[in-house]
Amino acid sequence: MSLEWKLRPVALEAARTILMASYQVKIACCLISALIRLSYLYVGATRQLASAMIFVAGVRRVWWDDCAPLFVRRDRMSRQVDYYFSFSSPWAYIGHRAFREIVESYNLKVNHKPVVLVDLFSETGGLPLVKRHPVRQRYRMVELQRWRDRRGLKFHLQPAYSPFNARLADGVVIAAIEAGFDPNPFLRRAFPAVWEDQLNLADPATIAKIADNAGLPGQKLVERSGSDEVSQAYEQNRQDAIAADVFGSPVYVLDGEVFWGQDRIELLADALKSGREPYSSHSQG
Repeated sequence: MSLEWKLRPVALEAARTILMASYQVKIACCLISALIRLSYLYVGATRQLASAMIFVAGVRRVWWDDCAPLFVRRDRMSRQVDYYFSFSSPWAYIGHRAFREIVESYNLKVNHKPVVLVDLFSETGGLPLVKRHPVRQRYRMVELQRWRDRRGLKFHLQPAYSPFNARLADGVVIAAIEAGFDPNPFLRRAFPAVWEDQLNLADPATIAKIADNAGLPGQKLVERSGSDEVSQAYEQNRQDAIAADVFGSPVYVLDGEVFWGQDRIELLADALKSGREPYSSHSQG
C-alpha cells in the first residue's frame, strides 16, 4: 500500500476536525454577536428606564410642590374638629395630649366646646359616676389604670378634688376664646392640675394662677367667666352637643362624625389620614 493511501485517513480526520472547529467558531461568533446586540439593547432600555424614572420623579415633585398644596394641603388646612370636653372628665385629660398631636399633624382648627356633663347625661340617658352600678364603677377603675399606662401618664385615680364643679374652669376657656386667646395652653396645665397635682379647679385663685402661668390674664378671665355672655355660650355648647349627638367627654366631631372617648383618637387619625367620607348613623348599607 502506498504512502498516500496510508495518510489518507489521517488527512480526512484532520479535515473533519478542522471543519468542526470552524463550525464551532462560527457558532461562537454568532453567540458573541448576539450578546453584543443584547447588551446594546439593554443599555438602551436602561437609559430609557432611567429617563422614565426621572420623568416620573419630576412629575411627583411638581405635584407635591405646586399642585398638591391646592388640593391635599389646602383641604387639611380647612378641616375643623369640634372638641367637647369637661375638666371633670379624666378621659378628656388622658386623651388631651394624644389629641393635640393629631391636631398638630393635620393642622386642624379646633373649636373648643366645654360642656356640663351632668346636663348631657340627664338628656341622653347617662348617669353621673356616683349613681352608676358598683360593677361599672369598679370597671372604670381598671380602665383608668390601663390607659394611664398606655398613654404614659402618672395621675391619681381618685384625686383630692374630684368630682368638682367645672363651671368656673370651663368658663375661663370660653372667656379666653371670646378674648381671642388660644385656650390650649390653659388646658394643657389645667388638666394635670386636677389629676396629677390634686388642685381645686373650683377655686378662683387656683384657676387664675394656672391661667397666668399659661400666659393669659388669669384674674380678668376668672371675673369674665361668670358673665351672662359666657353663660350663654356655655348653654349654646350644650345645645350644639345634643344636636351633634354628643353625650359624654371627650368627644371629637369631624365633618359631623362623632368620635366618643379618648380611645377613639386613633380612629380619628385614621379618618383624617384616609380622607374618607364621614360615617353616618343614617347609613343603610
